[in-house]
Amino acid sequence: MMSKFISNVQYSILILFLLLGYLPYSFGQDHASLMGGLNSNQFSISGTSNYENESLNLFFVGLSLEEDFNQKWKFNTFIQYAQKGGMLQVPGSTFLTPSSLRLQMIDILPSLEYKFVEFLGVYAGGNVSYLFRTDQKIGANYQKVDAEYFNRINYGAVIGAKFYVGNSGFNIHWNRGLNNIISTTGDLPPQGFELQSHSWQLGFTLYL
Repeated sequence: MMSKFISNVQYSILILFLLLGYLPYSFGQDHASLMGGLNSNQFSISGTSNYENESLNLFFVGLSLEEDFNQKWKFNTFIQYAQKGGMLQVPGSTFLTPSSLRLQMIDILPSLEYKFVEFLGVYAGGNVSYLFRTDQKIGANYQKVDAEYFNRINYGAVIGAKFYVGNSGFNIHWNRGLNNIISTTGDLPPQGFELQSHSWQLGFTLYL
């Protein structure tokens, strides 16, 4: 019963973020752009202090929609396919053996941006992600992990900066995962064990 309630809450959060991302553009979309770049990802683990953790560099591609309120304020929605994950080792764990985990996600990131000067803006907001595939690196190859061990819907907070150069630009942001990506309904994760994904994202933007 509790796991069903949690699942319903997660899908409600996804619907809320979809609405937040769409509503500003119902009044007239100003800009759209293509974006892509590098994700530098790392996990944080709670429930144990005995672990080793390294970053994993992957990529993202997507679409950015922007609605200008005035010359200083705008609303952004990033919709992207992103690969996230990290390299970790929890000694003695039968659930997380020494390996790399790669998470394939669809992200929705609504944010509010303030443009300090013509070429620089800063933004903050949230993100919700749909995890549709998880792979674990065994030896030289990645193998698919059973989906039951991971939460499909994940969410977090975002803060970043955008640099404008003519009809293009660059953006960098920090994405802080806020929920446990490991499903509590599985039978393998130890009691109290939580895993969160965090990433630095550096991207190139081309306005359409």
